[in-house]
This record gives sequence, structure tokens and C-alpha cells, in this order.
Amino acid sequence: MYSVKMSWLDVWTPGTGVEKLVATATALLCCVYALWAWHSSRRLPPGPWGLPMVGYLPWINPVAPHLTLVQLVQRYGRVFSLKMGGVLVVVMADPHIIKDILSQKSTTGRAPLYLTHGIMKGYGLICSEGDLWRDHRKFVLGFMRDHGMRTAATRGVMEPKIHAVADLLTQELGESTGAVDISGKLLHHVGNTMNQLIFGLTYAEEDPKWRWLRHLLEEGTKLVGVAGPLNFLPWLRFLPTYQRIIRFITENQGKTHHEYQLIINDHEHHKVLSSSGTTQQEDQLSINDHEHHRVLSSPGTTDNPDKVPGGEEGGEGPRHHLKEGSDAGRRSSSEVPLHIVDAYVKERRMRGEDVGSFTYEQLHHVAADLFGAGSETTITTLKWHLLNMALYPEVQGKIQRELDEVVPEGGRMPLEEAHMLPYTQAAVLESQRLRSILPLGIPHGAIQELEVDGYRVPKGAMLLPLLWHIHHDPGTWTNPDHYRPERFIDQEGKVIRHPAFMPFQTGRRMCIGDEFARMILFIFSTRILLQFNLKLEENPRAED
Repeated sequence: MYSVKMSWLDVWTPGTGVEKLVATATALLCCVYALWAWHSSRRLPPGPWGLPMVGYLPWINPVAPHLTLVQLVQRYGRVFSLKMGGVLVVVMADPHIIKDILSQKSTTGRAPLYLTHGIMKGYGLICSEGDLWRDHRKFVLGFMRDHGMRTAATRGVMEPKIHAVADLLTQELGESTGAVDISGKLLHHVGNTMNQLIFGLTYAEEDPKWRWLRHLLEEGTKLVGVAGPLNFLPWLRFLPTYQRIIRFITENQGKTHHEYQLIINDHEHHKVLSSSGTTQQEDQLSINDHEHHRVLSSPGTTDNPDKVPGGEEGGEGPRHHLKEGSDAGRRSSSEVPLHIVDAYVKERRMRGEDVGSFTYEQLHHVAADLFGAGSETTITTLKWHLLNMALYPEVQGKIQRELDEVVPEGGRMPLEEAHMLPYTQAAVLESQRLRSILPLGIPHGAIQELEVDGYRVPKGAMLLPLLWHIHHDPGTWTNPDHYRPERFIDQEGKVIRHPAFMPFQTGRRMCIGDEFARMILFIFSTRILLQFNLKLEENPRAED
């Protein structure tokens, strides 16, 4: 009888030679991967297993990823981890943990995403980190403080301008007939408020340049969401679908930055023509209405919002209607800058030849971050709030009765007296909680290893605050899916700040324009509700 010796490899792999070699290599790689995964996961927060290379991405809801993560909270608890592509993501679903962790220096890094590294190249406020981020956040916060968006003492700088823009909006709404699609109106007027803040200019609603910029804001927001998987799987950029998305973003980014540079050049060379004879109302109108303001180049038109007016490269087409505020020309150069670009130009002059990180390229990205993030989030929140007023007429009526009792004739309620309108304020807060327009919050990057709720989080991980869960946790909020402004009012009838309420996030990288957004939301909504009753049109379309 013959004895036959067989190794496990002889049984496990068919064939010989090359086939056996490939099988052996594959088995070894699987073992190495399993050992690496086990070793690297020691003391990490619990979480679901994923697939090699793509992680848990195949199971993430592409339309509402926050809902997938909320389900995982039920399974793994308030802190869990998962791999999204090659990125380790640590999800935090507890308000106290979020406040503690995001206040630490170790979590001030940018999220390790392709958008921040590959497309934005680490510039701006959202996509930067380290000294570049610190210096420019400090710069913008200083400007915001001087213009009444960090302390009540200086609200007189920006508040009248917001009221004046709200005047124009309510005037236009009053002149309209039938059902009104308010989205475009809000984009125009809130966008112009941002234009004043950043560039010191406003546009006429039908200005072709402004139509193009508004189109970019709307489309860019959609495409960044569509490109979500690209952030975690950079190799997707070689696929035709994602190539088109990247091309749209990068090409229009270049054109937009070109437009910004034209504005900057005008300020750098002292070419701004300002008028000291305009009234506060005039200050908010387009230059088309005032012949004493200067149009920077010849007019032109375009019916294609995808095309930069005046040429493919955003060249010498119909330029912005550039003007300073109503008090322009009366301030010396040593006084408060009129807008972000003005402040940046003065900062560069003060630094002399060594401008450091205060470069034009960085300013382009800072301006885009402020305009894009500030406009989109504020407008979306305001639209949700107005929709809630139409959906809940009893709440709308109660607000209007409070406004009628408190707001003086003329409809301008100073922000410093907003405490006299507790129910009105609470309704805005409840709209922010219920709709949570940033359900995943703003992701952070760990710049060094840290501990989160007893778990190890390695350097380079992405920290994600799950704000949707924070604002809809039934353990925190009674009937969280119901719209109830009363939950933000205490027994004495005063507005309360709930510890689990963080619409602007929290920590060192929290929203830099939170006070500005509050001003917009309060002033615009109260002015509209003072003059109009809001209701849905008859038989609205399902998609509306």
C-alpha cells in the first residue's frame, strides 16, 4: 500500500505551477490583510466591517447617508467607526462628546477628503488647516466682530444693511400677484447681502454676471453632493461621470476666481469710485439705478447661465456694479474696513513685501467659502422656516400676533430687542432643529492620536458629528419629528439654549458666520411675516 502525503495547499488549490503560486500569494495577502485589520482595529470604536478598498460605502444611502448612520447608532452606540474607502471615519452621536472632542487642538485638522486635498488644494477656510487656517480664521473673525457679527455692541454696522435688503424683498413680494416661488428672490437678496459683506458690491437681479454666479452656486452644491464617493475613492476621478463633475468644478472655480481678482485689482489700485451722497436705501440698490456710480466695462448679455458673460474665460465681459457703502469716502484708511476684500488689501499693505499666507489665491478661496457656505446654508434654512410657517398656520398666527404687539410702526425691530419676541425666536430655532440642513455636520481631521469616549482614534482619522441624530434623538427631544417651538421656551416664557442644539456645530472649527446667519434668519423672517400670510399654493407638485 502506498502512502500519499498531501499538504493543505495541495487540497486547497487546483492545478500546479503558476496557478498554485497565484493561489498561495492570494492566501498570504488575505492573511496579511486580516492581521492588519485586526491589529489596526484594536481599541478602535466598534462598527461594521466593510469590503477591502471600498469599506462600508456600498451600504451607505447615497441620497441620505445620515439615515444609514442613524441606524448604526442603534446597533453600535454613541461612538462608532467604519471605513469609507481608505478613510477611517469615527462617528459621534452624543452632544457632550462632540463638544468635548471638537474643542481640542488635536481635532482642528481638515477632513482627509479628495475635495479638500485634490480639488481645493488645502486653501480657504473649510479646506485648510494649521497656521494657514488659524491666521485666516482669526482674520475673518476680527472682521466679523468689527461689523457686528460677533458682539451686540457693533451690530449697528451690518444690521441696517440687512434691514434695507429686507425692505427690497418685501417690496417685490408685495408687488407680485398669485403664487410666488420665493427661492429665487431669497437667493438674489441674501446673496447680495453676502456680496456687500465680502466684496462691497451688489448686483441687479437680471445682471448676466450675477445670474451666472447664482447658477454656479446652485449647481455646485448639487455636484459636491453627487461627488460624495469621490472624496473617499479618488480613483473614481478617472471615470467619465466623475471627470465631468471635476471639470465643471475646476473650470468654473477658475472663472470665478478670475472675477474675484478683477474686484481685488480694483481695490488694490484705488480705482473704486465711491459716493458719500447716497442714503441708506440707495446703498442697497444696483448701480443701474444710480448714474453717479461707475460701470467698470461695457454692458453685454447672455442667455446661457453656464457661460461667463463676456467670454469663456470670464474676461472683459459686463462687469460687476461695484460700489462702496453709503458712508464710503468718509472713512480714513485707519478705520474699520468696509468689506472682506478691503480688509484683506489693507492687511497685505500692512505686511509690506512679506505677505506670508495672505496671498491672492488664498483670498479667492476664502471669498468662495464665505459666499458659498454662507449663502447656501442660510437660504436653505430660511426656506424651510417659511415652509414651516405655511405648514403650521397656528404657529404662523401666534408669531404674527406677537409681532403686531411688539414691533414698532415701520416694521424694523432692533436685534438688541429680539428678546421681546420669544415665540418668534423659538420658531426659528425649531426650524433649524427639525430640518438640520447639515445632518452630518462639518467633518474634522485628527492631527494626532486621541481618545474618544475611551476608544483610540489614530492620527489621520475623520471625525464626523452626526447632527441629525443629535437633533432627532427621542431620548433628548419629545416627539422629535413634530414641529413645536415651545420646546425652546422655559416656564418663564424666555428662550432657552438647549445643550443638544448645535445648528452651527461647535468647537474650534464651528461655523464662522453663525451670528450673521442668525441676523439674516430673524430679520428676513420677521419682516415677511409682518406683511404677509404664508400658505401653500393649491395642488402643489409632489416634488415641491
